Amino acid sequence: MNVIDFTNCKELINDFGGSEKKKKINYNNEIFMIKFPDPIREDNNDLSYVNNTFSEYIGCHIYNSCKIPAQKTYLGIYYDKSSKKEKVVVACRSFENDNLKLVEFSKFLLSSNFDSKSNDKLELNEILNIMKTDERLNKTNSLEMFYKTLIIDTLIGNEDRHQDNFGFTYNNNSNNIVLQYSPIYDCGSCLSPLVSDNVMEKYLNNEVDFKNKEYNLYFKYCNNGKRINMHEFFNQILTDNNLISSLKEVYNNINIDIINNIIDNTNYISDIRKEYIKKSIKIRYDLIITPAYNKIKSNNLEYEVDEIKTDSLIKDKNNTINNNNGIEKTENDGRK
Repeated sequence: MNVIDFTNCKELINDFGGSEKKKKINYNNEIFMIKFPDPIREDNNDLSYVNNTFSEYIGCHIYNSCKIPAQKTYLGIYYDKSSKKEKVVVACRSFENDNLKLVEFSKFLLSSNFDSKSNDKLELNEILNIMKTDERLNKTNSLEMFYKTLIIDTLIGNEDRHQDNFGFTYNNNSNNIVLQYSPIYDCGSCLSPLVSDNVMEKYLNNEVDFKNKEYNLYFKYCNNGKRINMHEFFNQILTDNNLISSLKEVYNNINIDIINNIIDNTNYISDIRKEYIKKSIKIRYDLIITPAYNKIKSNNLEYEVDEIKTDSLIKDKNNTINNNNGIEKTENDGRK
């Protein structure tokens, strides 16, 4: 794969938000946002930079492979004059234009009846209620796309889909504005970007620790102030028809071979990181998403154990994890 050098692209006035360092450029007559790797902000971490650029690139490609629209991303290099270093960056094509505009969910909330504005205390039921009742939204589109996002964020282990990391688009020139769920963007927190190759290798050599880390993940959203565990969410009886139809559609569009090919063909990352990412995705696919799909397909409240492709992790009647499979429930409220 040819390496793209974005250094000499025409730089535009940057109006993108977010925590990472960014530039706005014109590449091949299209507007792109260049994201730089975040400097590490954790103590006792042997990484110099967060691997957010690779997570953004791979995460968006996985979404597109599952037929869920996401921003187009390229990996490349950029010579940073301030640090005098060449850095690996991800270029994200803007889906906005003169007519199509994006409103982030956080800004949409400012004109709604939603009271809580905290990124860490977004109640899932309140979000769903807004999507079901707000007359400005295409309700079916918004609900199904939000649920599809929950499913793929579970697959790729994204614990940071907060209210600035998804939104709606609208036609700025229309007299009758109906908001649609936007293409997916901001996947930089998926796929363990804060874990170094050395630590990944240790996890790969310890099956129990690996499962504990990659199975027990949490959505950014809460239930009564407590963040929602991904596997607990999909282990419950699913009754929302939009969620059920979204899960059926997404599951049939997930192709692990295609996803593995995306990862294997990603430049600049080590074989250790590729192996770790592929294995973590497979665990969540086999132990969270496939059982939920099988439950719906069979119209049975119990998991069809024989259909699960790896070790089964079955909850007992009290919704506790069978620790014989090497899984301990540990809540992690921090950014991965």
